[in-house]
Amino acid sequence: MTRPHLAILTATILITTGLLTGCTQPTTTPAQELQTILAKINNTPSLTFNLSSSVYNITMNATIQERKPYSKFTIYNDHNQSIYLFRPDGSYYYNQTSKTWTKNPGQTTPSFIVDFIAQLAGNITHANITRGTLYGFPVHIFTNHTGQVTLQVWIWDDYGVPLQTQQIINNTIYSLAFYSYYSFNPLPDSTFNIQ
Repeated sequence: MTRPHLAILTATILITTGLLTGCTQPTTTPAQELQTILAKINNTPSLTFNLSSSVYNITMNATIQERKPYSKFTIYNDHNQSIYLFRPDGSYYYNQTSKTWTKNPGQTTPSFIVDFIAQLAGNITHANITRGTLYGFPVHIFTNHTGQVTLQVWIWDDYGVPLQTQQIINNTIYSLAFYSYYSFNPLPDSTFNIQ
Protein backbone atom coordinates (compact mmCIF):
# COMPACT_ATOMS: atom_id res chain seq x y z
CA MET A 1 0.00 0.00 0.00
CA THR A 2 1.42 3.37 -0.96
CA ARG A 3 1.53 6.43 1.22
CA PRO A 4 -1.37 8.20 -0.56
CA HIS A 5 -3.53 5.05 -0.22
CA LEU A 6 -2.64 4.76 3.47
CA ALA A 7 -3.46 8.44 4.00
CA ILE A 8 -6.84 8.05 2.24
CA LEU A 9 -7.61 4.87 4.23
CA THR A 10 -6.65 6.58 7.50
CA ALA A 11 -8.73 9.66 6.66
CA THR A 12 -11.70 7.46 5.70
CA ILE A 13 -11.48 5.55 8.99
CA LEU A 14 -11.22 8.76 11.01
CA ILE A 15 -14.12 10.42 9.18
CA THR A 16 -16.31 7.30 9.42
CA THR A 17 -15.51 6.89 13.09
CA GLY A 18 -16.30 10.56 13.68
CA LEU A 19 -19.60 10.29 11.82
CA LEU A 20 -20.60 7.12 13.64
CA THR A 21 -19.71 8.62 16.98
CA GLY A 22 -21.86 11.63 16.20
CA CYS A 23 -24.76 9.40 15.15
CA THR A 24 -24.90 7.18 18.19
CA GLN A 25 -27.89 7.63 20.45
CA PRO A 26 -27.29 8.46 24.08
CA THR A 27 -27.85 5.46 26.29
CA THR A 28 -30.81 5.75 28.63
CA THR A 29 -31.51 3.56 31.59
CA PRO A 30 -34.85 1.80 32.09
CA ALA A 31 -35.50 4.20 35.01
CA GLN A 32 -35.01 7.23 32.74
CA GLU A 33 -37.27 5.64 30.12
CA LEU A 34 -39.93 4.98 32.76
CA GLN A 35 -39.87 8.65 33.89
CA THR A 36 -40.70 9.65 30.30
CA ILE A 37 -43.39 6.96 30.04
CA LEU A 38 -45.02 7.98 33.34
CA ALA A 39 -45.21 11.61 32.17
CA LYS A 40 -47.63 10.53 29.40
CA ILE A 41 -50.49 10.36 31.93
CA ASN A 42 -50.26 14.14 32.37
CA ASN A 43 -51.34 14.56 28.75
CA THR A 44 -54.40 12.34 29.17
CA PRO A 45 -57.46 14.50 29.84
CA SER A 46 -59.78 11.57 30.62
CA LEU A 47 -59.60 7.86 31.05
CA THR A 48 -61.85 4.85 31.62
CA PHE A 49 -60.67 1.38 32.60
CA ASN A 50 -61.71 -1.82 34.34
CA LEU A 51 -60.00 -2.96 37.51
CA SER A 52 -60.08 -6.49 38.84
CA SER A 53 -58.44 -6.65 42.24
CA SER A 54 -57.91 -9.42 44.75
CA VAL A 55 -56.72 -9.00 48.33
CA TYR A 56 -56.20 -12.44 49.82
CA ASN A 57 -59.37 -14.23 48.64
CA ILE A 58 -61.61 -11.17 48.34
CA THR A 59 -62.13 -10.08 44.74
CA MET A 60 -63.47 -6.75 43.53
CA ASN A 61 -64.32 -5.67 40.01
CA ALA A 62 -64.82 -2.04 39.08
CA THR A 63 -65.06 0.38 36.22
CA ILE A 64 -63.21 3.60 36.93
CA GLN A 65 -63.72 6.84 35.01
CA GLU A 66 -61.44 9.82 35.54
CA ARG A 67 -61.25 13.33 34.28
CA LYS A 68 -59.17 15.66 36.40
CA PRO A 69 -60.30 16.50 39.11
CA TYR A 70 -63.22 14.00 38.97
CA SER A 71 -63.29 10.24 39.57
CA LYS A 72 -66.17 7.79 39.38
CA PHE A 73 -65.96 4.22 40.70
CA THR A 74 -68.61 1.66 39.80
CA ILE A 75 -67.91 -1.41 41.93
CA TYR A 76 -69.55 -4.73 41.11
CA ASN A 77 -70.21 -7.24 43.91
CA ASP A 78 -72.19 -10.40 43.19
CA HIS A 79 -75.47 -9.05 41.73
CA ASN A 80 -75.13 -5.49 43.05
CA GLN A 81 -73.21 -2.43 42.10
CA SER A 82 -72.05 0.51 44.18
CA ILE A 83 -71.25 3.86 42.63
CA TYR A 84 -68.94 6.43 44.20
CA LEU A 85 -68.27 9.86 42.76
CA PHE A 86 -65.38 12.10 43.80
CA ARG A 87 -65.66 15.78 42.89
CA PRO A 88 -63.91 18.93 44.10
CA ASP A 89 -66.98 19.72 46.24
CA GLY A 90 -66.94 16.32 47.98
CA SER A 91 -67.47 12.58 47.79
CA TYR A 92 -70.84 11.05 46.90
CA TYR A 93 -72.45 7.61 47.08
CA TYR A 94 -75.34 6.62 44.84
CA ASN A 95 -78.19 5.18 46.91
CA GLN A 96 -79.76 2.41 44.79
CA THR A 97 -82.96 2.37 46.85
CA SER A 98 -83.80 6.07 46.73
CA LYS A 99 -82.04 6.63 43.37
CA THR A 100 -80.28 9.70 44.79
CA TRP A 101 -76.73 10.81 45.50
CA THR A 102 -75.71 11.12 49.17
CA LYS A 103 -72.78 13.28 50.15
CA ASN A 104 -70.09 11.73 52.37
CA PRO A 105 -68.86 14.65 54.49
CA GLY A 106 -65.11 15.09 54.68
CA GLN A 107 -64.21 12.40 52.15
CA THR A 108 -62.50 13.45 48.95
CA THR A 109 -60.15 11.59 46.67
CA PRO A 110 -58.10 12.96 43.79
CA SER A 111 -57.77 11.01 40.55
CA PHE A 112 -56.75 7.43 41.23
CA ILE A 113 -54.33 6.71 38.37
CA VAL A 114 -52.73 10.17 38.32
CA ASP A 115 -51.87 9.93 42.03
CA PHE A 116 -50.66 6.36 41.71
CA ILE A 117 -48.37 7.28 38.82
CA ALA A 118 -47.05 10.31 40.74
CA GLN A 119 -46.15 8.03 43.66
CA LEU A 120 -44.31 5.66 41.33
CA ALA A 121 -42.44 8.52 39.69
CA GLY A 122 -41.37 9.75 43.13
CA ASN A 123 -39.97 6.33 44.04
CA ILE A 124 -38.11 5.43 40.85
CA THR A 125 -34.69 6.02 42.41
CA HIS A 126 -35.46 3.38 45.07
CA ALA A 127 -36.79 0.77 42.64
CA ASN A 128 -35.48 -1.82 40.22
CA ILE A 129 -36.78 -1.04 36.72
CA THR A 130 -36.69 -3.60 33.92
CA ARG A 131 -38.20 -3.88 30.44
CA GLY A 132 -40.57 -6.64 29.40
CA THR A 133 -43.91 -7.54 27.85
CA LEU A 134 -47.27 -8.34 29.42
CA TYR A 135 -50.16 -9.71 27.33
CA GLY A 136 -48.11 -8.77 24.26
CA PHE A 137 -47.75 -5.11 25.29
CA PRO A 138 -44.35 -3.51 25.88
CA VAL A 139 -43.98 -2.62 29.57
CA HIS A 140 -41.53 -1.34 32.13
CA ILE A 141 -41.65 -3.32 35.36
CA PHE A 142 -41.28 -1.32 38.55
CA THR A 143 -40.15 -3.43 41.54
CA ASN A 144 -39.64 -1.89 44.97
CA HIS A 145 -38.59 -3.83 48.08
CA THR A 146 -39.23 -2.32 51.51
CA GLY A 147 -38.51 -4.72 54.35
CA GLN A 148 -40.75 -7.75 53.88
CA VAL A 149 -42.94 -5.99 51.28
CA THR A 150 -42.39 -6.07 47.52
CA LEU A 151 -44.45 -3.97 45.13
CA GLN A 152 -44.39 -4.75 41.41
CA VAL A 153 -46.13 -2.64 38.76
CA TRP A 154 -46.22 -3.37 35.04
CA ILE A 155 -46.51 0.02 33.25
CA TRP A 156 -47.75 0.06 29.65
CA ASP A 157 -45.08 1.87 27.63
CA ASP A 158 -47.52 3.33 25.08
CA TYR A 159 -49.69 5.22 27.59
CA GLY A 160 -47.92 5.32 30.97
CA VAL A 161 -50.69 3.47 32.82
CA PRO A 162 -50.54 0.27 34.86
CA LEU A 163 -51.60 -3.06 33.37
CA GLN A 164 -50.96 -5.10 36.52
CA THR A 165 -49.86 -4.59 40.12
CA GLN A 166 -48.80 -7.11 42.70
CA GLN A 167 -47.94 -6.70 46.37
CA ILE A 168 -46.02 -9.46 48.12
CA ILE A 169 -45.68 -9.57 51.91
CA ASN A 170 -43.40 -12.14 53.56
CA ASN A 171 -43.13 -14.06 50.24
CA THR A 172 -46.93 -14.38 49.93
CA ILE A 173 -49.00 -12.53 47.33
CA TYR A 174 -51.13 -10.13 49.35
CA SER A 175 -52.84 -8.27 46.52
CA LEU A 176 -53.06 -8.60 42.77
CA ALA A 177 -54.76 -6.17 40.39
CA PHE A 178 -55.38 -6.26 36.66
CA TYR A 179 -56.18 -3.10 34.69
CA SER A 180 -57.91 -3.56 31.34
CA TYR A 181 -60.15 -2.08 28.65
CA TYR A 182 -58.53 1.34 28.74
CA SER A 183 -60.30 4.10 26.86
CA PHE A 184 -58.86 7.57 26.47
CA ASN A 185 -61.99 9.06 24.89
CA PRO A 186 -63.31 12.30 26.38
CA LEU A 187 -65.84 11.86 29.18
CA PRO A 188 -68.90 14.13 29.08
CA ASP A 189 -69.84 16.32 32.07
CA SER A 190 -72.87 14.09 32.66
CA THR A 191 -70.54 11.27 33.79
CA PHE A 192 -69.82 13.24 36.97
CA ASN A 193 -73.23 14.85 37.45
CA ILE A 194 -75.08 14.27 40.75
CA GLN A 195 -78.49 15.46 39.52
